[in-house]
Parts: sequence; structure tokens; C-alpha cells
Amino acid sequence: RLEARPETRARGADLLRKAGVDPSAPIAVFAPGAAYGHAKRWIPAHAADVAARLARARGMQPVLVGAAGDRDTGREIESWLRERAPQEAARVVNLIGRSDVRGLIGTLAHASLVVANDSGAAHLAAAMGVPAITIFGPTNERVSAPIGPGAAIAHDVFCRPCMLRDCPIDHRCMKRITADIVFARAEELLQA
Repeated sequence: RLEARPETRARGADLLRKAGVDPSAPIAVFAPGAAYGHAKRWIPAHAADVAARLARARGMQPVLVGAAGDRDTGREIESWLRERAPQEAARVVNLIGRSDVRGLIGTLAHASLVVANDSGAAHLAAAMGVPAITIFGPTNERVSAPIGPGAAIAHDVFCRPCMLRDCPIDHRCMKRITADIVFARAEELLQA
């Protein structure tokens, strides 16, 4: 169990306010990166689709978080949204590369839901009691799923869990986890 100190919560609130986000509003944090390798990253278009749906259906404020190395993934999400969901794109805030771990913890402290790859953000959210949807591709959810409220989502294919950093074939383990699957799970968690 992890609890954000008051000064860490305040730091997260300040980071959100500076980005134009009300920290008391319903926030869906998306952590689309993964330090271990590209194969652990869910398809950015799917993440964008879920962010748009949560903004539209639930009035949530989608916030993208991650390390500086995740910026390209964040840009892909923003591009998809501008093309396919321009109204929702205006609600998405990209904080990728703009915070350290303490800032991430402060931001997660204000989240109603987290959607993340098998990454540190998912484990932090779960430890903090924030419902986290963790998406698994090449890694094994039976071994490394976060402990806490939320859901581990994986699609069984013959080659997983391979534990590879880059997929040598077609990334089917991640491509077959659709936005519909993740959005439905998000709805369940938010209703619970």
C-alpha cells in the first residue's frame, strides 16, 4: 500500500492546474509508455479511442503521463484524437516528460482510473488504491499484475508471454486487445 504525502498530492494538483485540469474533476490517467521495450506498448490509436470515449461518455479528463522517452507515443495519441475525435482531443492533457516519479504519484492521487501498460505507473496506481487497467502483451500477467483494485487484460496468442522487448512478428498480443475490451472494463470499474 502506498499513500501520497500531502505535499506530494499538492504537487500533483499544482501540475494538473498548470495544465488546465481541475484536480477534483474525474480524471482518467493514461500511461502509454513502457521502459522495457516497444512490445509492451499497447496500440496508441486504441488508447486514444478509450480516452475519447471516457471523455464523451463519462465527462472524464484524460491525462497522459510518462517519461520523456514516451513522447512519441503521446504524440501518436494526440494525432489520432485530432483526426477522429476533435472535441475530445481538446480535453486531453499531455504531461508526458513533464514530471518525475513524485509528480506522477501526486497526479495519480487525483485519478479516478488509470489505463496503463505493464509499467511502473500501473503498479503505483494499484498500490495507491486507484483502479488500474493494466494491459499485458509480451509479459505474464499471472506473474507481474499489479496488486490492488483494477483489471489485468491480456489476449492469449500462441507466442505469449514471450518476454521480448520487440515483437519479431506482428504484435498480435497487443493488437487484439481492442478499445472495446478496455472501455468495457473501464465502465465496470467506474460503476463499481
